[in-house]
Amino acid sequence: MGNVQTYDLRSAEFKAVIAGFADIIQHYKSLPSESASPSELLILTFRPNVTYGGVRISNAFLKIFLNPALSNISTRQFLWDSVAAQAGLYEFKVYRDRIKPLVDTGVCPFFVNFLGGHENFTFAELKQILQRQAVSDEQIIRNLVYLYEGLENRPAVTEPYPGTEQWETDVDFRDLMGHIDSMKNSMFFVFSMLETIDTTKAITFSEEINSIPNTVLRVPESIWSIIFQIVVACHALWLSKVTHNDLHYNNVWVQTLPSTKTYVVQVEDAFFTLTTSKKVKLFDFDRAYSYAHGNNPINDRVCIRNSQCNRNVAQLDIVKILCYVYKTFRDDDILSVFIPPNNDALKNYWKDVYSTNCFLRHGTYSVPEDEYTKLLQIDSIIRNIADRCPQFVSLGINTRIETKNLFIVHNAVFDNIGNIKLNILQRKISHAIAKQRIEGAEEQRFEAMEEVRIANQESQQARQEVQNAKQTIHELQNKLLECEQKLNTQQPEKRRKKTLLKNKQLFDALQNENLNLIQQLVEEGAEISEARILADNNKYIYGINVPFANNNRDIIKYILEKLDLQGILLTIKKIPDYVLDAIYYSSVKTNSKRDEELQDEINYFLTQGNEILSTEQMKQFASE
Repeated sequence: MGNVQTYDLRSAEFKAVIAGFADIIQHYKSLPSESASPSELLILTFRPNVTYGGVRISNAFLKIFLNPALSNISTRQFLWDSVAAQAGLYEFKVYRDRIKPLVDTGVCPFFVNFLGGHENFTFAELKQILQRQAVSDEQIIRNLVYLYEGLENRPAVTEPYPGTEQWETDVDFRDLMGHIDSMKNSMFFVFSMLETIDTTKAITFSEEINSIPNTVLRVPESIWSIIFQIVVACHALWLSKVTHNDLHYNNVWVQTLPSTKTYVVQVEDAFFTLTTSKKVKLFDFDRAYSYAHGNNPINDRVCIRNSQCNRNVAQLDIVKILCYVYKTFRDDDILSVFIPPNNDALKNYWKDVYSTNCFLRHGTYSVPEDEYTKLLQIDSIIRNIADRCPQFVSLGINTRIETKNLFIVHNAVFDNIGNIKLNILQRKISHAIAKQRIEGAEEQRFEAMEEVRIANQESQQARQEVQNAKQTIHELQNKLLECEQKLNTQQPEKRRKKTLLKNKQLFDALQNENLNLIQQLVEEGAEISEARILADNNKYIYGINVPFANNNRDIIKYILEKLDLQGILLTIKKIPDYVLDAIYYSSVKTNSKRDEELQDEINYFLTQGNEILSTEQMKQFASE
């Protein structure tokens, strides 16, 4: 290769690039066509020294077709569709003069870009491209016959010649080859080189839609994000005085990005910050209308019935692509995007339009232009779509805005025929960056004020909570005091009932001579010294009635150890089994009626021949 020169397709003059194709093209692949397409299609693979705008580019898509405006061709026996060829030339000009500036200047990135081209290449220059690989003049002329005759199943230009095809023995076809060969130096060809799409990382919008389960009845946010990009592109076309006219699912690529990107898009005076992992690219402009380029001849055939006309209608492309979305989801929310609210008549009109197909017919004929004037303006449509996308977020003041990800779709950037005014665009870019930073600073100021407001509110809430807590504590203290007072009032009675219960249990234990239970009950609070046992006659007797048995002495000894006894009334009666009545007499003398009654009872026991034993005597008795 010698010295390797870097070729930047964005800045190089295209004819010079073609002259140096041997230095930049590694190889190409010719694509056969099943249809009667009027263009030869090649996929170019570049050498590593090729860039576009300083970025390495590996491939390009090259369309080659005859320029009907410059070529001096006899059409005496050709079935070639010159109108289709003129549409191809028209598309070339739209790509070159409208799409490429939109992408390269940073107005809108959502298109398959035009990398370069020219409209008056000679047959010799065509050979220079095709014979980069082993292709003969006969192979080239054979494929030109297919183009002019409108034949289907055109082979790849690299397919060997002669072959076994039936037409090789056809006298008329061989005559056509001779005729074209004689005119080849009078022909001029259009070369249109477009950005290629890596189909391992991109699918059509149709495939993207079909990947959504049928159970989904509303348009998902991910699809609204794609629609947002498409509609921004439609607005950029409208400002360029271009109508696509054929915007359907299969004319939109949906490219999966290597990583999530954030695009800042200014649409008129509104800013949108879209964070997405999908990027759309519109293509196929052979039915487009561009004000700067005059009428597209192919539209004269289909305008009246297919709404593909030589006119600029602001909302037409948007309404058309939304038709396909509506037919997929049947979601009336789609109509609300472009129809003014509370206008049921207009909504029903567009439902009728959508009910047939997406050629935008009402009845038999195309929707009249004045019907579009009843719809919302494009900037309002874009805002409505943005409302249905994942949240758009303003950038902070410290966020670095990359110019390559900032796009200005604003009417002030375009002149009255759709050309971009670069000086205005640069001012708009600078203004947009400044505006984003000002808005970021304002947003930070607002966020700081909001934080202060929230902090004050939380402080006030905390103070109120402290006050409420104090009030609650005060109320609880009052309730506790009330409970204590109530408890103090109820406690003596409770203690009395508890004592009675324990003493009753102690009485039963003494009767049953259960020393262990007696000890347990005394530990739990039974009061031997009081021993208030309710007798059968509902009178209280003072003492403990203990049968005299084998373990009585142990029980008496235990009782004596627990009590500081001053005297014991001992009654011994001759009855079957000796019964020991041990009555404790307290040495504490009071004037209470209880002590008087106790004294009277003791006196009674003494008159019956009983005697009073001292404590020591009783302990001795218990030990014997």
